[in-house]
Amino acid sequence: CGGTTVTLNGVTTTSNTSFSWSGPSATSIIAGTETTLIPTVTEAGDYTLTVTDNLTGCSSSDVVTVTQ
Repeated sequence: CGGTTVTLNGVTTTSNTSFSWSGPSATSIIAGTETTLIPTVTEAGDYTLTVTDNLTGCSSSDVVTVTQ
């Protein structure tokens, strides 16, 4: 349905981390939420969360699929 949004919820137990979400298109994540644990998305597709430890530079990613 047009105008529908979904809020995703990422979780980490590590402090001093940064977050980055990517989605199926440049406009699929509402601006300003793509670097938080709870982005708001506007379309179906695969969304990837990358969590980076700011002290070590190590990162890990996971994918969630949003369906209509």
